[in-house]
Amino acid sequence: MKEKNIANGYIIGILKAFNGGIGKDIFKKKLPVKFLYALRRNLPEIEKAYKAYAESLNDICSKYGTTSENPRVDDAELQKKLSDEINELLSTETTIDVQIVSPEVLDICDGNENYDSLTYEEIDIVWWMLSED
Repeated sequence: MKEKNIANGYIIGILKAFNGGIGKDIFKKKLPVKFLYALRRNLPEIEKAYKAYAESLNDICSKYGTTSENPRVDDAELQKKLSDEINELLSTETTIDVQIVSPEVLDICDGNENYDSLTYEEIDIVWWMLSED
């Protein structure tokens, strides 16, 4: 396990991808066991980080008398403050414990009939769990 910093905005993208986007098909592919295990181990950490983000977003919105589903207020000055706080929350990095996988684990998929390859879009939503070394 390794601590990684991931911006809340990216965490939202990861969850959207796995809850109906391109990420949902990753589990249907023939991929190395080590990679799939790490992904299953890591997604609950992403969900936990999202829960903290959602609670903070609700706090911000309630402070301005609005909801997170439609964070709008009539006053332009208050709307700017609300938007600034939401943007700050989105750019805030969250530290999560990640089961790291070497990119070489996925390299064996290329040209190997026993495995499926990930698309560039799929790699983009799992980069956070690949080692940089």
